[in-house]
Amino acid sequence: MVTANAGPDHLGVAVYTGDSLDTLAEVEWSVFDEVAFWPRLSDPAGLGVDLGSLRWDFGDGTTSTEQYPRHRFAGDGDHQVRLTARTVDGRTASATHTSVVRTHDVAVVKLNTPSTARAGQLVGVTVDVRNTRYDENVDVRLHRSGPFGYEAVGVDTRPVPARSGSTSFSFAYTVTPQDAAAGKVTFRAVAAVRDHRDALPADNELLSASVRVR
Repeated sequence: MVTANAGPDHLGVAVYTGDSLDTLAEVEWSVFDEVAFWPRLSDPAGLGVDLGSLRWDFGDGTTSTEQYPRHRFAGDGDHQVRLTARTVDGRTASATHTSVVRTHDVAVVKLNTPSTARAGQLVGVTVDVRNTRYDENVDVRLHRSGPFGYEAVGVDTRPVPARSGSTSFSFAYTVTPQDAAAGKVTFRAVAAVRDHRDALPADNELLSASVRVR
């Protein structure tokens, strides 16, 4: 008899999220992740496993014969990853691990600001967020440029349904004398998925054009 165990993760450590032991859940992967797989192999008879016999089936139509493969899933789903191994004397065994792939990804696609303003004026700033995969709860934080970098202006949280269009987050900002002294102010919007890991955070931030302050 030969036993084989298969599971994806880094350095053999399983990663879970949750507030308590009863709510722990294994981390979900995304289509942007390159998942590392490793085998745990043992032969109770002590004859050894033929490493050249290893075969991984990732459950999405692709396979590998590498001992430590890395794989990027083509689509979301519950993929049954199967590892098959054989001992040097021909005995075989296999093990299956479910890799959960859910790609949560939102993007800031537009940041609308006025082209000019004056000190003391209340101006509107609108941030458009696109989401095409799953309904999400999204935090959008607005920052404005200052003498020591970007400073927080406000945060807005709302549901962003999955659809082909976008959802608008609205902010109001009072132009300051410091903005007038600088002659301009720039805004930065940052979106974050509240309940999941965003799979592609590179598109979660956008800078506005400079607003000229008179």
